[in-house]
Amino acid sequence: MMLGRTKSPAAAKEFRPVKKFPAGAAVADEAHQWEVRPGGMLVQKRDPDAAAAAAAPTIRVRVKYGAAYHEIYLSSQSTFGELKKLLSERSGLHPEDLKMVYKDKERDSSAYLDISGVKDGSKVVVVDDPAGRAKRLLEMRHQAKIAKASNSISQISLEVDKLASQVSELDAVITKGAKVAKKDVVNLIELLMTQLVKLDGIVADGDLKHQKRMQERRVQKYVEKLDVLKKEEAEKPIATPAPPVKAASFGHHTSCPNKEVPRDHNHYRQPMAEDSVPTADADSAHHWLSRARQLVPTALDKARAATGFPRRWKAIISKLERIPPCLSDLSSHPCFAKNALCIELLQSVANALADAIELADRSSEQPCIGKLQMQSDLDALSGKLDLSLRDCSLLIKTGVLGDATLPPVAARSYESSAPPQSNVCELLARLQIGHAEAKHRAVDGLLELMREDEKSVLAVLGRSNISALIQLLTATTPKVREKTATVICLLAESGSCENLLVSEGVLPPLIRLAESGSPVGREKAVVSLQRLSMSVDTARSIVGHGGVRPLIEICQTGDSICQSAAAGTLKNLSAAPEVRQTLAEEGTVKVMINLLDCGIVLGSKEYAAECLQNLTASNDSLRRSVILEGGLRSLLAYLDGPLPQECAVGAVRNLVGSVSAEALVSLGLLPRLVHVLKDGSLGAKQAGASTICRISSSSEMKKLIGEFGCVPLLVRMLETKSNSTREVAAQAIATLISYPQNSREVKKDEKSVPSLVHLLDPGPQNTARKYAISCLLILSSGKRCKKLMISYGAVGYLKKLSEMDVAGARKLLERLQRGKLRSLFSRK
Repeated sequence: MMLGRTKSPAAAKEFRPVKKFPAGAAVADEAHQWEVRPGGMLVQKRDPDAAAAAAAPTIRVRVKYGAAYHEIYLSSQSTFGELKKLLSERSGLHPEDLKMVYKDKERDSSAYLDISGVKDGSKVVVVDDPAGRAKRLLEMRHQAKIAKASNSISQISLEVDKLASQVSELDAVITKGAKVAKKDVVNLIELLMTQLVKLDGIVADGDLKHQKRMQERRVQKYVEKLDVLKKEEAEKPIATPAPPVKAASFGHHTSCPNKEVPRDHNHYRQPMAEDSVPTADADSAHHWLSRARQLVPTALDKARAATGFPRRWKAIISKLERIPPCLSDLSSHPCFAKNALCIELLQSVANALADAIELADRSSEQPCIGKLQMQSDLDALSGKLDLSLRDCSLLIKTGVLGDATLPPVAARSYESSAPPQSNVCELLARLQIGHAEAKHRAVDGLLELMREDEKSVLAVLGRSNISALIQLLTATTPKVREKTATVICLLAESGSCENLLVSEGVLPPLIRLAESGSPVGREKAVVSLQRLSMSVDTARSIVGHGGVRPLIEICQTGDSICQSAAAGTLKNLSAAPEVRQTLAEEGTVKVMINLLDCGIVLGSKEYAAECLQNLTASNDSLRRSVILEGGLRSLLAYLDGPLPQECAVGAVRNLVGSVSAEALVSLGLLPRLVHVLKDGSLGAKQAGASTICRISSSSEMKKLIGEFGCVPLLVRMLETKSNSTREVAAQAIATLISYPQNSREVKKDEKSVPSLVHLLDPGPQNTARKYAISCLLILSSGKRCKKLMISYGAVGYLKKLSEMDVAGARKLLERLQRGKLRSLFSRK
């Protein structure tokens, strides 16, 4: 090679085109097209401006979506994503809802057409992408929630700014020594607490969560400031009283009278003089137990001496007399001093006892305040005592006290320092104890824990906790119902609590929530019903509780998620044969057909097709109803999609027996069956072959089926691994092969005879041999097919089948052996 290169100058002289052409423009132009690289290689000169100026050629791409074709002109250097956008402009489809398939391979949106081999006139198939559509819808919902939360936080921030200026004005007034009405301070506190409740109802993440916490801290700071101002204002005219009993965080609301009544509490506050001195165990369970026991005798004496409303006071006295035994049972529990719930319960009991003493004093004073006000306060006190007694009983008898025990820490810091398992147990216990607001906070904590670590919650969840959650589904506050429904939905989807949920009566409140709840509550309720209805017994119960009508209404008016879940629930209900007539009477058939025609998402259409398949499985009247409503036409139109679903083909199979052959041909059944046998799933192909068996009753129909090319597709199905699929394919071939043209088609196929011989296997799992024998008997009339049967071992199979007395086996064996003997004599 080195010697060859030494002769390169001579060769270069022969290759110089400039010297071969006469002088002129052409020579100059030609000279500019070549250049010598530093290595001595002569190459064509590059012109970057000319390369930039050369535009990529425009090509025509034929895009198929369903049964429609679109011709799109674009640059060959475009991407498949740009092709999707151009298609969406014509069809109205969203680009993210589509997948591009070229040469049987899915193409990424960022892939270039020319690199992938797309040329002028190439065909690209577009199919729906359910995962992409679901992802896009979820992202839209997520962005909408973020925008809503951001707007809510901004509005609350503006309101807090206005209230902050009022707090500053009050502070300035009180600092100057002026008198401020107590009502103004209380109203301002209530306005701030309203904003805090609004913030608590906002679900936010990331930066929004940080903004939400900042606003919460602002509101809490202003509320604390107003509490201080309120206390300072109250201390101005009178001496400093003993501190009141502090209400528990989960305890019961105290009833504050609207009218100030002067009173002296020294005669019953004397035993608690040490309260004004802070001690190391001020928040301990023993401290609050001692305080409650000291208050009980005084409360009883005052209640017995109270005047007016004797019946109400008698009921209150009976409840006060039940408190000492409850306190004794509570204090004797081994976990008494270790549990924050005990401390909070004792705080609430002490608070209720102090209220009882206060009301007894007020009823004895002259003149007494208004009767309606006193009656209302007595009823509130009775309710608080009832709740305290019930909570105490729950703590002791149900084992909640032991389950929710935390390490001995301060009550204010137990939530942050408790281990996760104990924290879960405590949250579950709080679902059963306390007032509605405390239970709301417990649901919030439980929901957050389930999102972080669902397994830890499921590990300790018990029947009583499930029952408490189900009761919260009927709470008066919509937010509580929504969050409880979310927890129930997570439990149902976990797959470990279905029986507990149903046995504790979750179905009626879920159905009511699906019927008349808020959008979020309705969505969670329907998704829960879909998961629970997978059990046939639960499906019957849902129908029995009147759950069909709300589900049908959601299918007609709900959003995509609710519609899909409601259709899935109705599909699950239709799996129970005894409720199918009830579903039809409620109008399910028409609604499912409408979903097939104009469902929002593909999942809804699939559920609708499966529901129709179940409804038409064994009921002739329902089949006629579906056909009269146009269900067969809608099902056939649904089969035009790129991937025919088994449920739709199964529904068509159930209906073809109730329609004439001429009507089936006019509706376009045969080309749809060819599409199913080509592109459908294995189950869809099996249902398609079964449909062919049902419609092949006449020679004319067998002829049409053969002319549409179904026979080779059925022969190909004989090679599948599924025994049931091979059996149905062999049955369809045995039905069609009696027509001569179809028989010739089977003989032409090289794989037909080997596949049919393989189906003669005498094994117990092979159920297709009787149809294989039927086909081979007809094919055995040809010499070529006989030789193929013998060469693939049909004789051995048939001998065993003859011994088993399988119909037709002996006859086919005799034919093959007769031909074999003749061939031997002809050789001799």
